Amino acid sequence: MAELIPAKPFRLGSEAPTFTAETTIGTIDFTEYTKGFWSVLFCYPKDFTPVSTTELAVLTKLVDEFSRRNVKVLALSTGESLDTHKKWIKDVEEITGGVVSFPLISDASGTIAQKFNVLESEDLEDIGSQLSNQGHAFHTRSVFIISPQHRFRAMFNYPISVGINTSEIIRVIDCLQTASLVGVRTPANWVPGNPVIIHPNMSDEDAEKKFPKYQTVKPYLRFTPLEPEHTSIQVALGDEPQGVSQEPPHSS
Repeated sequence: MAELIPAKPFRLGSEAPTFTAETTIGTIDFTEYTKGFWSVLFCYPKDFTPVSTTELAVLTKLVDEFSRRNVKVLALSTGESLDTHKKWIKDVEEITGGVVSFPLISDASGTIAQKFNVLESEDLEDIGSQLSNQGHAFHTRSVFIISPQHRFRAMFNYPISVGINTSEIIRVIDCLQTASLVGVRTPANWVPGNPVIIHPNMSDEDAEKKFPKYQTVKPYLRFTPLEPEHTSIQVALGDEPQGVSQEPPHSS
């Protein structure tokens, strides 16, 4: 097996890699499968491991919440066959009482994991022998939030001992989609329904026209409430277009 070379570090806003792979729902082309959707790629250490089982269980329970936000979820680990994935899914469905409807990707060669740069130095040192024999477990957990334009919008890296925080993943999706929809910024701990921050490049005159209820704390810190129809999750539940395809501004 050829030696795997570490991928270059990603930057937010850079284009996500594409791939074609066998999954538990069939063969998918990542770009085509997520076309027009936001996507969450969850990279976990290994099937039939305790923390990863709780993570897949929570994602299964929240699949409707992701769907409401126009998000497709995918899961990835290395060295696992489709048969192993499908056997593990049965355990998760037994625990949750639900159905794992999103795809688990088979990446026995580790090439997709390499493309997404989820392999630590420890992984790269022994990946050749492990992948050619019994498979390889990640030493990290990673989550990527990717826009409909196939750009990285957020990334989370967790040590192997720490399970992912799905509440924060959904919160960040709400933040990103609301920022795209209305052109605002979201403050610390923001959730839909709370005031948002007016973009610092917007003049007071323009702010008055667009956000007549805004309040100034400092010249550079202006808050405004949002009407429910201007918050992404509310738009997704209504008859209006979701409006999540627009890339948010890149300035601070």
